[in-house]
Amino acid sequence: IYVCDYDAARVAVFDSNGRWVGKIDVQHPEQVAVNSKTGEVYVMSFRITGYRKSEARLTKFAGIGKPAVSTIDLGMSYPAVGLDTQGEKPVIWLARTFFETWERPLVRRGIEKVVDEGERLTTPVEVIGHRVLPDVYQIAASPVNDDVFVHSYSEHRFARVDGVTGEVKLFPEIKGQDIAVGPAGEFYVTRMTNWNPGAKSIDRYDRDGKPLPFPGSDGNEIEEVPGNVYGHGYTGTKGLFVSPRGEIAVIDKSPRRGVSVYGPDGKLRIKKVIDGLAKGDGSPVMDAQGNVYLASLLTPPDWNWPQVFGDEPPTPTYTWMYGSVVKFPPTGGHFYYPPPRWGTPPAGLLWPPPHPNNCTALNKFRVEQAYVEGQTWIRPGFSTVPGSGCGCYVGRFTVDRYGRVLIPDVGQFSVLVVDANNNELFRFGVYGNEDSAGPDSTVPTPDIPLSWPYAVSV
Repeated sequence: IYVCDYDAARVAVFDSNGRWVGKIDVQHPEQVAVNSKTGEVYVMSFRITGYRKSEARLTKFAGIGKPAVSTIDLGMSYPAVGLDTQGEKPVIWLARTFFETWERPLVRRGIEKVVDEGERLTTPVEVIGHRVLPDVYQIAASPVNDDVFVHSYSEHRFARVDGVTGEVKLFPEIKGQDIAVGPAGEFYVTRMTNWNPGAKSIDRYDRDGKPLPFPGSDGNEIEEVPGNVYGHGYTGTKGLFVSPRGEIAVIDKSPRRGVSVYGPDGKLRIKKVIDGLAKGDGSPVMDAQGNVYLASLLTPPDWNWPQVFGDEPPTPTYTWMYGSVVKFPPTGGHFYYPPPRWGTPPAGLLWPPPHPNNCTALNKFRVEQAYVEGQTWIRPGFSTVPGSGCGCYVGRFTVDRYGRVLIPDVGQFSVLVVDANNNELFRFGVYGNEDSAGPDSTVPTPDIPLSWPYAVSV
């Protein structure tokens, strides 16, 4: 057993019974690979050398307690290391993602190959190019064609993907933190404009990424939407949605968190149609009739996790992962959360509810009792949502043109579909991974493989 012991500047080696065998002296060991045929050892070392500065190296050792044979510089990017000893010469594979580097100008890498030539290691050579989209954090499908707009968390990049051919068009000039698509196929992004006290803009673009002015205006920007987009307690990353009527729903914080609605012309139409949100609530959605939907971290008191898991959840984490989709009429509604046990209550907190007899009781682990008022229905089983005190991202559900609600379920690797009256219609998707990519892939089944169905769009 080879163990990277960073603080002791060594790779410690034990036998299968846990007894000490020896060590390899090496600075900053992060990953280790062993050639079982020869006993030679490869160590990837990494350290941070200053503000936004780091270095990585790959070193070959002849064996336990033996000196280094060769070392090469890997730059500033942190790679994952894989050793292949099946060929005539050992090959070390390096896999990097571009957001794991501070190099400027940014060096984008894919899969690189290093060959062990005996006394030396070759310079890394890229064999598989880096992905055009290194990650996909949010998706928004166009209602008029096969366009799928995506937001990559890394560098907050945006792109348009052809849903038929897979062709990708990047929009490198557009920066922001959330994305939605309008009824004519145009797209919108939120963008931080003020860190403190916190404000963002909503920018409008045509499908080719060119600024698209709001009707009756010369500008494509809704300015000074309350609420920051980063950090614990802020709300800009919690969702943006454009309805079939062109209305824009966005999380607003002024001072309480809520959902505000802007008209197709970019002017504020309804201030806080839903009010009193917690940090974990988000993903506002609107349908063609003006009904408003929200993902809440709360669930009804008699529901904690899907019954398919049995009487007890697989892990306590599952009670955190699940919340509810709550539907409100166009007149909106209100959430009421109790003051926190510790710390300062949120600004403008309303507690207790002014009309508790008109409210529905909800709860969650560490939220003993909360209420919602004005809702049409509640559907528990949405996943994933953050906890009550977490500023993390919330998953995304959606509503189609017929009022059907599509709800992602991370725990069951599927998407639940209910009708406008909250009747369950069907569920699609089962577990799969990157090997399951269609009939010509390594694992051709299942037909709809899902690994972490975080967001859904139609």
